[in-house]
Amino acid sequence: MRGTLAQQASESAGLQAAIKAAQGAKSLAQALAKGGNDVLRSLDLSGNSLGPKLEPRAHLGALSALRALSLARNGLRRVDAIVVLAPTLRRVDLSGNMLASVPQALSELVALEDLDASGNAIANLRDCERLRPLARLATLRLSCNPVADEREYREFVLHCCGALVTFDAEPVIVTARRRAVARFGGGSDAPAE
Repeated sequence: MRGTLAQQASESAGLQAAIKAAQGAKSLAQALAKGGNDVLRSLDLSGNSLGPKLEPRAHLGALSALRALSLARNGLRRVDAIVVLAPTLRRVDLSGNMLASVPQALSELVALEDLDASGNAIANLRDCERLRPLARLATLRLSCNPVADEREYREFVLHCCGALVTFDAEPVIVTARRRAVARFGGGSDAPAE
């Protein structure tokens, strides 16, 4: 059970206030502008054909308490606007989109603990270096991307993401981490092409 009953009641009351504030809104943007966004913790926008680019930043910035965001299966090619959620976002699902690279914007989500970017078109192993600033990233899914077929894929990602506990739905074991350190050391040397 998450939180105390008092916390749950408070969150429920806050959510009811947010719903009431948003009633009558004709769009997501209008609903966000009406307020009550300091209580929204999780937002699932998966499967809504939002692509190719996530916009606008102003509306996402209104989600000041958001911890989890799913943008799965939206045909997105870019997610630059996600950076406005950097202070609070802990979980992001970008699976099943059309991302050709690991988005640079992700490197600013320093509170991120769980990232699913599986099933995209990410092909360059060096893009995984963009995940290096994410010191709290414990769970990462990049499977079903062309990059996952690279020979040094697993070791290089483990080299870039030192806090990973689970990678592509498999636990990170000590020997795998040792292999990554032996192959790439403590620096940021990219694999030979």
